Amino acid sequence: MTAASDEIKDIFCEPCVCDGKQIEAEGFCVDCSEYLCGQCYNLHGRFKAFKHHVLQDKKNMPVDVASTGVLDVCVEKCSKHPTKVTEYFCRSCDTLGCSACITTNHRQCQHVDHVPDIVIDLENNEEFKEFAEYFDEKLTLLKERINKINSRKTEAEEMRKQAKAELKKQRDMMNKFFDQLEDKINKKIMDIDKNNKATLKTASDRCVILNDELNKMKTAIETNRKNGQKCELYMKMKRSKPEIEKLDGQLEMLHEDSKIQRYKLVQSAQTEEMMKNTTEICRMLTARLVSETDVSSCKTR
Repeated sequence: MTAASDEIKDIFCEPCVCDGKQIEAEGFCVDCSEYLCGQCYNLHGRFKAFKHHVLQDKKNMPVDVASTGVLDVCVEKCSKHPTKVTEYFCRSCDTLGCSACITTNHRQCQHVDHVPDIVIDLENNEEFKEFAEYFDEKLTLLKERINKINSRKTEAEEMRKQAKAELKKQRDMMNKFFDQLEDKINKKIMDIDKNNKATLKTASDRCVILNDELNKMKTAIETNRKNGQKCELYMKMKRSKPEIEKLDGQLEMLHEDSKIQRYKLVQSAQTEEMMKNTTEICRMLTARLVSETDVSSCKTR
């Protein structure tokens, strides 16, 4: 960047250009990034809103980029001196500062440069090249990381699906195993129940037969008593002794033959022990992915 001179022409006051006038610029406002004619330059600092703006006269205003409309000037305010612009770099201290900073803290430093002078050939500066290349390298690296993360998202989803499928498979195997055990015990229940029902049916049928025989004998006796046939009644009483003994025996047998097998289910010691000692359906193998991890590095959790 070069300072302005009397030979430099065609730089006009920007506020006046907006009003349709072409008046040669006599200065520049760093804060507004705007060229000013003499009148606008003098008035600019009088407004309260602009009183802290940094103004550059014609000798110091930027001119090399005026034709493009892009102003390559330092505009950042100094954090220590708000009315000053940071436009110097001390190579001895590796520090940026304004004119006040340089005058106050870097008076003895041997290598203090004006930033506009440093940046003239910035594109060929090795430090700047490394600085610019840093972002390309990091963006490329970040892109690779993003692709890896997306790949691992897919991998994580696939692992979840496989794990859920394996869990269901294990549960189905357990269900099948316990269904088989249930079928076994259920068969035992049905076998005992079938035998009990057969026993009770036989006893019930015997009761019907005995009931018919007893009622038949009783009816005959009642008829003899009603008709006053005491002789017939007496002989029946004597002749019925063997039959009565037989009936007593059958009634006694009926008591034994009507007994059923009693049962109930309780939790087996094996099941109780299994439930006490079982804390998982499947064993989970886990590994932290640092690089590509093979199965041998997995640990049991």
